[in-house]
Amino acid sequence: MSSLHPRPGARDAVVAALVVFLVWSGIAPRSHVTWLAEVFWVIGAIVMWAVWLRRLPCTGIAFTVLVVHSVVLIIGGIYTYAHVPLGAWVQEWMARPRNDYDRFGHFMQGFAPALLWREVFLRNAIVAL
Repeated sequence: MSSLHPRPGARDAVVAALVVFLVWSGIAPRSHVTWLAEVFWVIGAIVMWAVWLRRLPCTGIAFTVLVVHSVVLIIGGIYTYAHVPLGAWVQEWMARPRNDYDRFGHFMQGFAPALLWREVFLRNAIVAL
């Protein structure tokens, strides 16, 4: 199989690790309501993976971006975006007035779906490279 399409077993292992991280993140988040609002989309993506997407694999790049986006959402759900420790570290390091983790989250919320739509357009021959 080409490097653009990693082995399905490897993807299954990554999704299983993501499920473990998701479950762990729900044990003691800062706010259960915020956690649920953030990870709702990750839960939906995992259900889609189990039901449909395993038979219709996306490229390795799109899969990786989706996993990273899921991790960003889960971390935002654990701490709430304003209190993510990594964002606080960057805030202090760059002498920023606020924790900008939410900006990274918003970037990912635009970038990941755009990459998925690119795949849909290419796969269905709506556009060509």
